Amino acid sequence: MACNTIGCISRYYFLRCKFVEQLIMKLSHIMIQDDHPEKNLDGSKTFKPGFRITKFIELNQNADLIGTADGLVYSFSYDDLMTRPKKFVSHFGIIKSLEKSPFSQDVYLTTGCDCNINIWIGGYFLEPVIILSTGKQIEKAIWSRTRSTIIASIIDNCIHIWDISVTKYDPIFVQKMPNPHQKCSDIQFSPDGNHLCVSDISGKVMVYVLSNISPPDEYEEHYNLVYVIAKIIYGKKNFSDVLIKKNKEFAQAFNTVDFERYGRKFS
Repeated sequence: MACNTIGCISRYYFLRCKFVEQLIMKLSHIMIQDDHPEKNLDGSKTFKPGFRITKFIELNQNADLIGTADGLVYSFSYDDLMTRPKKFVSHFGIIKSLEKSPFSQDVYLTTGCDCNINIWIGGYFLEPVIILSTGKQIEKAIWSRTRSTIIASIIDNCIHIWDISVTKYDPIFVQKMPNPHQKCSDIQFSPDGNHLCVSDISGKVMVYVLSNISPPDEYEEHYNLVYVIAKIIYGKKNFSDVLIKKNKEFAQAFNTVDFERYGRKFS
């Protein structure tokens, strides 16, 4: 599957030694305000049709996500391509990050031109289940490949490391660029998750060691992410009630949290 910048979603087949494109959906045009609008007789401004796709990911086997330049995220299902895709108002401004968790087919994060890292669960809700507020604009955010609750982000030319199992209110580590004139351009975790690679606009790459992090276990990390999210949103009936009914993993996690707190299970 692929999506171009004007909203055409296509599927590709390898047939007779070549790739064949099949258009399966085209998103409707968004009305974007003209950079130099002219006022109409009634005083309204002139708009022109346009569509800018900034991010595209395969969330799971049944759904893809598309981020746009006006802060929207669209979700559509392979099982029902005739139905209009779901639309989520995610951020102010362009969608800069749209990253699914390596440990869950339903959990993903987004960032835009505002001050929030939003964490979502599948297509169950029209709002994020967790919001990490930073107070400054976020350039990028990514999940750790080996630690399910750790997120790295670029904020105000600094590297912020978050661990939602510790707190959702503040990063656990902040690293400024060594030179105030260096402009951070990208971040990536190493395959083993023990290092964070940071590049700047001049082409330099710095590697930071992430110490005091226990070795990961893939199964435990998968369950740990679901458990930590359930623990954070526990008590928010609009989230917990839906997830208990529709997602077995989160239902189990909510039961665990409820038993830890009150020695009982959700009814």
